Amino acid sequence: MNRWQCLAGGLCLVIASTASPAAADGWAEAIAEAKHWPATPAMSRESAMQSAALERSLLSPDGRTVAWLRRDQDQSSLWWQPLEGGEPVRLLPRLDGASLRWSRDGRWLFVLTPTQLMVFDRQAAGAGEILARWQDRHSRALLDTGAGKPDAVVLREESPDGATPWRSSVWRWRANGDAAMLHESHTPILDVLLTPRGNLAWLRQAEAARHVVYQADDQGRLHERFDCTNLHRCRLLAGDGAGGLWLQGDLGADLQQLQRYSPGQGVAAVAMDPRSEADLDEVVFDRRTGEPVLLAWRSTRPHWLARDPGVREALARLERALPDSDLSLQLGPSAAAPWWVEQRVASRAGVRTWRFDPSSGRLESFDLVTAATAPAQAPRRPVRWTASDGRRLHGFLTLPAGRDASKAPLVVLVHGGPWSAARPGHSPFAAFLASRGVAVFEPNFRGSTGFGRELMLSPGGDFGNGRVQRDIDEGTRAALSQGVGDPQRVAIVGASFGGYSALLGVTFSPQLYRLALAAVPPADFGWTLRWAVRSSDLSLQAGVPLATTFALLGLDPEDPGVTDRLAAQSPQENAERLTRPVLLFAGGRDERVAFRSVSHYAATLALLGKDVSLFVEPDAGHGMDEPLAREAWLYLVEAALHRHLDSDAPAPPSPALEAYLKRSLRLRGSALPGPP
Repeated sequence: MNRWQCLAGGLCLVIASTASPAAADGWAEAIAEAKHWPATPAMSRESAMQSAALERSLLSPDGRTVAWLRRDQDQSSLWWQPLEGGEPVRLLPRLDGASLRWSRDGRWLFVLTPTQLMVFDRQAAGAGEILARWQDRHSRALLDTGAGKPDAVVLREESPDGATPWRSSVWRWRANGDAAMLHESHTPILDVLLTPRGNLAWLRQAEAARHVVYQADDQGRLHERFDCTNLHRCRLLAGDGAGGLWLQGDLGADLQQLQRYSPGQGVAAVAMDPRSEADLDEVVFDRRTGEPVLLAWRSTRPHWLARDPGVREALARLERALPDSDLSLQLGPSAAAPWWVEQRVASRAGVRTWRFDPSSGRLESFDLVTAATAPAQAPRRPVRWTASDGRRLHGFLTLPAGRDASKAPLVVLVHGGPWSAARPGHSPFAAFLASRGVAVFEPNFRGSTGFGRELMLSPGGDFGNGRVQRDIDEGTRAALSQGVGDPQRVAIVGASFGGYSALLGVTFSPQLYRLALAAVPPADFGWTLRWAVRSSDLSLQAGVPLATTFALLGLDPEDPGVTDRLAAQSPQENAERLTRPVLLFAGGRDERVAFRSVSHYAATLALLGKDVSLFVEPDAGHGMDEPLAREAWLYLVEAALHRHLDSDAPAPPSPALEAYLKRSLRLRGSALPGPP
């Protein structure tokens, strides 16, 4: 079948598709690749937790120095390194929740943590200075502003206020410690762009259900230019030098695109995904011209588009040198200057970093963190299937290397959110399970994000035992029909919404799933929506009010028709139907899913004599932030899969982990080793 592909500027090409539909779905390709991949030993829990990882690397605007955040277990450190004849220098041994920005002149590195703003001087051998300290509850973020003073950074400050919902302000901090407020508002400020002189140029802020984009005149007065409503998205990227604006948005479209606002003409599309399947994910600007030159999409497979012919040739050379990779790119200050490249591959954890010469094609390795020592696993590959109503959906498949996929136990790993997605690249958790002989299928169901507004909105609020869960169940059956997994050994696993889906799966489809493993799961999604609007940390975040967002997604928490329907279809209300074992993991200080929701569900199951195991970490929140909690979850999953699906046996727990498990155990069911 042929399809049209339209590029920026109106050029449309007819592209012939020669692959058969079955081959295009990817199942057979992934199975064959994994079968012939060299068998690898079981990955340790420590390897799966990624003891060393690159959090972020940032090339200075002059292309001479790279700064990065390195994470070891639960500790981050700040480093930088000259790229010509210099050794790595550790600037700070420990910091948490940090973000980085270089000044426009490349001399100063600004570092923001929740409690302070620091600056480091490259000309003074990395001497650091604290510009400000805070002990309040305000939230702060460094903004990409596109321009401004050469020695400055722009910081957004937000604080809930007793009289009004929000107080937002934007400040310019200079390296000498001078600070000036650029704008203040009683609604959340989302994006800011500055003029080359450091004055306010563009502003996007939330006003009720709208994101309004303003342009500032020479006197600083704001003029509304357009808005983004009804969950349309628009993010300001840069001014275009002609009084207009580059943005990443989906105004008038399904997929997020590179768009341009021009005075008198409004917003127009410039470039969209050539594969017509994903939202725009990343935009790289030429530091000299201010033009967007590189665009990236990360849907089923990452891919880049170069808008400049010279850059296009260099990109092709780089992609030939680093094939089958997910690349993040930062350009140097001139057309001939080296690029900074982060490389991720689907078969191995970690990030490799390179300096790439666009003229010669030479690659120079700069490994900023210790390379992963675990052997490469069979890659995580995209697959597609057709839902019962004809909609095409996709997800990812990770298979055990060197084994027969049809005889492996199958884990259906459901992503959280639900407004999130399984994305391409390496998944440490999926690789960990695959190294134990388990096939892992990750479905992107209706409501998943990153693939356009229509898919995100298509559930219409049907997040109970309805259309969204059918997508997951039908994807599981598609995997089994393609020869992935033993139909008698299927488990469903997830955290947050993924945990909720796991409980729905074993409650309503026990013939499909033999076991559910659910971390921090809402047992009644409708009740959790109401709680989230009133009490969760989500209610404090900037943007369109949470209740309005839920209503636009078909999940109005104040509509009894919505919440009653979700309650009637919930795992909590249908606890008597449960016939399969479940394992629950909960945080006592969970700020997203109320702990009492999980504990009430577990108690209900226990009173009904159901097979339930419950672990509680009293001091944990919604995420498993502590290394011991993450290791406990990995051990519990592999132990339960070994007991019920006959996957490979786990390594015995260390004394510290064994003590943790004993301390956090509340209910013991058959999912755990030993007698119930």
